Amino acid sequence: NTNILGHDAFIEMYGAEQKLLGKRQIENFTYILDDNRKIQRLQDERTEEQITADVDNIQTIYEYAAEKGIPLFYMTNLLPVQVEDMPYGVREYSHKNAAVLQNALEERNIPLINLRTMPEILSIDADKRFYRTDHHWSLEACFAAFQGTIRNLNESLGWNLDPEQIYTDLDSYEELRYKNAFLGSYGVKVGQYYAGKDDFVIYAPKFETELEFQAYDADGEITVDKRGGFLEALMDISRVEDDSWVNKYTAFSNEAYIENHVYNLKADNDLKVLLISHSYGRPFTQYLSLCFEETIHLDPQKGRYNKNYLEYINSYEPDLILVLNEFEGEVIEINVG
Repeated sequence: NTNILGHDAFIEMYGAEQKLLGKRQIENFTYILDDNRKIQRLQDERTEEQITADVDNIQTIYEYAAEKGIPLFYMTNLLPVQVEDMPYGVREYSHKNAAVLQNALEERNIPLINLRTMPEILSIDADKRFYRTDHHWSLEACFAAFQGTIRNLNESLGWNLDPEQIYTDLDSYEELRYKNAFLGSYGVKVGQYYAGKDDFVIYAPKFETELEFQAYDADGEITVDKRGGFLEALMDISRVEDDSWVNKYTAFSNEAYIENHVYNLKADNDLKVLLISHSYGRPFTQYLSLCFEETIHLDPQKGRYNKNYLEYINSYEPDLILVLNEFEGEVIEINVG
């Protein structure tokens, strides 16, 4: 209970004690500390009925988009758990769930962009693809996914989304690294002495950018409207630079998480992309927006954008739909009516 006097100090002291005792389980084995001292949340085995329902929803959106001539790609997401790094006897099902889900999607011929086998991702060490104290992917992994996605789209659709080979070239960016600055959603459960802290990284374009960012709440009212360069328009840098604000990930997309629009005022095309994604999509949207005139991010998690997605597609008529909505073998439910 965060209302308890001295709550944070108690968490820190208790976490330090547990570390001294060599404890590796948190909240009655809901979370586990792996051999690399990364906090992992254990996933239960999903039933065939649950996975079928997930695929049914994706297929409904895919078929609706196909009728309107809109290409759709389902993106199989990364898995933070490395089985070989788990303590002896721990059972964890994210890899099995993800494999069954992927097989079901392939059987229905739904086009995939497989992040798990993407060369750009595989070039990054497995233990650097995720924050150690959080469930989100690292910015390094996110940017690699952006690079591979643009390559896949160009190859599959015959598009040229990076005509000057600038946007996907890491040399076109300056790395802003905030050392030991980030304590994620898992880390706050045990404190920094137990979990340690992560570096927080941003890739800032060296090339000129001009973007407009608009965020909407669940009622369709604008909550954020910013315009400027990449960092100015798309990020809440004040959160990153505030030492007391440990959850730096919220800075991506200006802490907005329901319906976000990015307009690229220097775009090389007039294409509009719709990204259906949980919070992994917030930093991904920022880099994706460099290759499209308009990038829309809808988050279907409960309490976020839960309206009918088919109606949204019909209204906005995107040129492309990307579904990055799988979290460790589980697809967050999307409202298709």
